[in-house]
Amino acid sequence: TKSMANFLTTLTNLKNIITANSIPEPYAEAFFDHIANYLSHNMINRLILRRELCTWPSAQRIKQNLQQLRAWFEVNRFKDQALGLEAILQATTLLSFANKIDDNVPTLTMIYPEQVRK
Repeated sequence: TKSMANFLTTLTNLKNIITANSIPEPYAEAFFDHIANYLSHNMINRLILRRELCTWPSAQRIKQNLQQLRAWFEVNRFKDQALGLEAILQATTLLSFANKIDDNVPTLTMIYPEQVRK
């Protein structure tokens, strides 16, 4: 979406500013780690508290945006931050299967279907 593209552009601009100012790599990683953690925790909380987000179309949209964000982290060599998004990606995968929690649900490593059942 346009807002996701704008967000990724902002992240790229921030990375360029950090690089241009010769900020040490551990600080840059910590900065983007905080961003990834904030987004992941914020999205999980929103999924828990807002029932209208617990639908198949919303899950698909959120999953697509998170996959774009994960790809940005991977391209920009922030592998740990990309892995930090895995739990919320798995939660959206479960939401994509909404009422079909059975043997057809993909194998999840960070969360279990019971954790997201209503």
